[in-house]
Amino acid sequence: MSFNLNCFPNLNLGALCSCKPKTKSPSPSPSPSPSPSPSPSPSPEPIDESEEESIILIEYERIHFEEFFPSHKEYMYLKILKNKSILCASGGLIEVFKMKKEDLVEITLFSVTKNKDLFRDYIYSLVTRTFENGTAYQFCFRIERHERIFCCTIYPCSILGYISSVDCIIRPVIEGFRPSSIDKYILPIKIENRNITFV
Repeated sequence: MSFNLNCFPNLNLGALCSCKPKTKSPSPSPSPSPSPSPSPSPSPEPIDESEEESIILIEYERIHFEEFFPSHKEYMYLKILKNKSILCASGGLIEVFKMKKEDLVEITLFSVTKNKDLFRDYIYSLVTRTFENGTAYQFCFRIERHERIFCCTIYPCSILGYISSVDCIIRPVIEGFRPSSIDKYILPIKIENRNITFV
């Protein structure tokens, strides 16, 4: 099943491209549960750049995120054009993946030299499919020898029915509170003769 999305017509790409995190981004802890949350915790260990590590795909149910951009800096956002070149890159995960904006911006996905498995084998292949059929994709992965699990979501951006670009967001899978799951926190209470009994 395919669909077209007209994502965020008021998105200010200039603001995203020019922003640089001034402090190190906080890091969430890895979670076996597919329930992401915007609240981060202790600082991340950067991925070792001395030798290229493999990407390991993780089986996960589809994850619904409350926000397009997380409220913290623990994400990597890429705006990818039809020719597969990266127009814009932002977010604290760029640093965690031992990369700089210069390693990404105005570079084609297949020409990225760091984290080649991630960009060439996975993101490039799915972005190509997104441009062909307008389908959004999502996969979860971890870097070899690291326990943190990341989720990569790829969205088509259409203008008048034509897919003009693709948004790619990588973020850690975090367990925590989400407004959409608020019902699971209901505490059953019985009221008997004005006395409250906790069940």
